[in-house]
Amino acid sequence: MLALAVIAFACSGQNLFAQSGRASITGVVTDSSGAVVQDVNVTATNSATGVATTAKTNVSGAFSLLQLQPGTYSLRVEKEGFSSQVQENYQLVAEQNAGLNFSLHPAR
Repeated sequence: MLALAVIAFACSGQNLFAQSGRASITGVVTDSSGAVVQDVNVTATNSATGVATTAKTNVSGAFSLLQLQPGTYSLRVEKEGFSSQVQENYQLVAEQNAGLNFSLHPAR
């Protein structure tokens, strides 16, 4: 009986950790011609706390910002040779997996 209680408790603990209340943003960065851009810096800054989370795009132009606290964010996408892009007031809610793509234009 004790073994069953221990197993039930262990299984219920996994469910608690699986639902973290966190959110994520994933996407792809392209240039104005539609070609993917690698090594782009992507930064999400929580407007309430000032905590910044960063990622770089991979060879497919994809990025992932994981384990973000729900809240309002400012997103900045930048790479040398391109004009930076900023997305203000981006709302994330608990358990949200947001998709957000960016298109960079050559700097003038």
